[in-house]
Amino acid sequence: PMFLFEWSHKDPVIRELFHNRDFKLGMSHALDRETINNVVYFGQGTPSQGVTSPYSPWGRTTEEGRQLMEQWRNLGIEYDVDKANELLDSVGLDQRDSDGFRLRPDGERLSLVMITGNPPESRAVDVMEMAIEYWRAVGLDITLNLQEPAAVSERRTTGDYDIDGWDAWTGYYIPTIPDTLYPVGAGYCGFRQVAMWYNTKGKEGEAPTPGDPMDRLLQAYEKMRAATDPEERNKWVLEGVKIHINDGPFMLAAVNDIPNIVVARKNLRNIPDFAFTGSWTQGAPGCTHPPLYFY
Repeated sequence: PMFLFEWSHKDPVIRELFHNRDFKLGMSHALDRETINNVVYFGQGTPSQGVTSPYSPWGRTTEEGRQLMEQWRNLGIEYDVDKANELLDSVGLDQRDSDGFRLRPDGERLSLVMITGNPPESRAVDVMEMAIEYWRAVGLDITLNLQEPAAVSERRTTGDYDIDGWDAWTGYYIPTIPDTLYPVGAGYCGFRQVAMWYNTKGKEGEAPTPGDPMDRLLQAYEKMRAATDPEERNKWVLEGVKIHINDGPFMLAAVNDIPNIVVARKNLRNIPDFAFTGSWTQGAPGCTHPPLYFY
């Protein structure tokens, strides 16, 4: 799952923290991704930062893209409690209360709630619960609130939440699913207010601050959308990725590239060894050409 922070948070203290790169890097270094992968996914996934699909063409078709994918996937993923504490101390969270939880710069305990619409029996919730335990171990008072999907959707629209735990995050081909990289649609939950401002031409939502990462991502999106050839289009996708690497992480993750195990009869032939099974973009299982299966 992806952990998405409400960029336009109504509390100015929390908003400032969520805009601070070191705050999220501190949270990132507090996660033991290897253990999460082994416990929840039996070691079948890959420890990773929150990225678009590792099979996105932008990260596989050019050498620059491959290098950027590697940088993004490995951004701040080392499990290092000392570094996590150092970074969290550096952003003004160096004081703690009698229970060991960090205090905000205004003296109140920093208490955050992660909402999710995932069912309690899901592996995604297992990951969220483990992540919260790691964060509490470095003094962050975070709790998990499981809600009905409709309630979560409403909170995403209004921005009435702290952290959004979302199970599915893809973004295979960015030009057709841009809101997994740029703040331009419903998929970019942590930045819905910026997306609303963009899509309504300023009538609703919240404008990005000129020159801030969201503003620069929107500029890159506009240039990507205006590009008339694939190379130029990919150039502006990579510019967006660079903003995520240099100014982010804007969203955190623990494990990526988790395989879906497919069981087939022994005498069913012509089944591909590798295929996309969970993405509506490719139309699974249609992308595997079922009419060509045979016994």
